Amino acid sequence: MTEAFFNKDLVGSSPHRSVDLAEGAVKAVSRAGRNWRSWIKTGLIALSALGGGVTAVSAVVGYKAVKPQRRTPSTTLQSPLLPLEQVAFESTDGLTLNGYFYPNLEAREALILCHGFHGAAHDLHEAALGIQAAGYNALTFDFRGCGASGGKHTSVGFWEVQDLLGAVAYLKSRPELVDPERIAVYGYSMGGATAIMAAERCRDIKVIVTDCAFASLDTVLSMSFRHFYRLPKFPFLRTAVWWSRLFAKTVNKKIDPVESLLQMTREGRSLPHLLIHGGQDRVIPVSEGCLLYEATPGPKELWIIPYAGHVAAQYYDQAEYISRVDAFVRSNLDT
Repeated sequence: MTEAFFNKDLVGSSPHRSVDLAEGAVKAVSRAGRNWRSWIKTGLIALSALGGGVTAVSAVVGYKAVKPQRRTPSTTLQSPLLPLEQVAFESTDGLTLNGYFYPNLEAREALILCHGFHGAAHDLHEAALGIQAAGYNALTFDFRGCGASGGKHTSVGFWEVQDLLGAVAYLKSRPELVDPERIAVYGYSMGGATAIMAAERCRDIKVIVTDCAFASLDTVLSMSFRHFYRLPKFPFLRTAVWWSRLFAKTVNKKIDPVESLLQMTREGRSLPHLLIHGGQDRVIPVSEGCLLYEATPGPKELWIIPYAGHVAAQYYDQAEYISRVDAFVRSNLDT
C-alpha cells in the first residue's frame, strides 16, 4: 500500500491530490483499525457469552447430577418370612439415614445391601428377600440425599462411605441377631464402589460383593459423561464435573476404589471380594471390574456375565445370582 501512494500514475502532478490521497489513506487505516477493534470486541463478547452459557448450563446440570430425585416405595414392603423393620440410624458424620432390616432368627450373619447412583433402599427389596431366605439378616438403607434419608446431595461414593459405616455400627447394635464378626456388604454400581472404600476404613466388614462397581470415578465420568450428564463432552466435561464436585463438597477429593484396594495390600490386609460385572455394560465398562479384580488383595473371584448390561446380571437368573453370592460370602465368613 505504501508503494501505491507514491506511484506517479496514482498521485499525479498535483500536490493537493497527493495530500488528499495521503489523508484518505490515513483515514482508511484508521477505519480499518476501528473495524478490527470492533470485530475483536464483538468476538470477545461472543466468547464471553458462550463461556457464560457453558458455565450456566454446566452449573445447572452439575447440580442436578448430585441432587437425586427422592423416591419412596409405592406400596408397603413386606417379607414372607418375618416382618421387616423400618429402621433409622446415623451416619458417622451425624446424618439420619432410613432403611429396612430383614431379620432372620436362625442366622447370625448379616449382609448390608447398598444401592446405586440416584437409587433407593427399596430398589434392593427383592435381593434382600433372597438374602434373607438364604439364611442372613439383611439391611438396606437410603444413602444420603436419597429416599427418606437426610442430606441434600449424593457424592457418588465419597461421603457415602460414612453412611455405610453408620450401617455397620447399626448392625453391631443388634447383638441379639447379628454376630459383629460376621458382617458382609453387597453393593452395585456406586454402592459397590462405596463398599470397597468403606472396607479400607472398617475392619468389621469381613467380605464384600460388588456388581458393576467403578475403579475410578474420574475415569468413568470421562468415558460415560453423556450418560450421566446428558451433555456432549465438549465444552461441558470439565465445567459440569467441577460444579458437581462443588455442590457435593468433593472438590480435590479422590473417589478411587482401586487406591483403597492398593492401600489394603500395602497394609498386608486381605479382603474376600466377589466381583460381578456385565459384559455388555455401557455405563461402567467391564474393564473397570477387571482393574478392581487385579487390585484386590484376595481371596477373590471375578464373575462376568457376557450378555448382561449395567446392573442387569441379577435379573437373568436371580436364583443362581443369590446362590453364588451366598456361597462366596458364607465360605469366606467361615474362614
